[in-house]
Amino acid sequence: MSLHKPARALRAPPALLWLSIVGSLLLQVTLPAIFSLAKLFAFPLLVTIYFSVARQDKVFGIFLGTGLGLLQDALSHSYLGLMGMAGALVGYLAASASTKFDLDNSLARGSLIAGLLILQDLVTAFLRHVLLSAPYPFEALRWASSASVNVAIGLILFHFFDRFRQSA
Repeated sequence: MSLHKPARALRAPPALLWLSIVGSLLLQVTLPAIFSLAKLFAFPLLVTIYFSVARQDKVFGIFLGTGLGLLQDALSHSYLGLMGMAGALVGYLAASASTKFDLDNSLARGSLIAGLLILQDLVTAFLRHVLLSAPYPFEALRWASSASVNVAIGLILFHFFDRFRQSA
């Protein structure tokens, strides 16, 4: 990852953003019922990271991460707010990273995806422990597996989304 001057903010067509949001939530809800290993996938997180990086707007990243996280909580019948709080942090950090680093190459993108995915898992585990008195699970193998799978999916997805980017 090389440092660079704040680059051009990019925008995707609004239809792509909305289709990505709806598609990521549908995949997150339906795939685990069909394919048990799909529990490792984090489609809403990937959408949050991509669009926060593309826009380079911290406020947009916070709102996108919070909104997707809350919808993910609501659809998963989990405690409402845990993924929303973690998603807000991920959106903010992704937008911040995009203003400091060149995230157009695969190594940088993969590192960002892996780091933010593990951070999101740590934050949700911490929140469950503090707010819900749940045991603090240390699931290093699951986190590493999930990071590997989501980096692969994210790099393919980001390459596809890049075809629709426009200068802001």
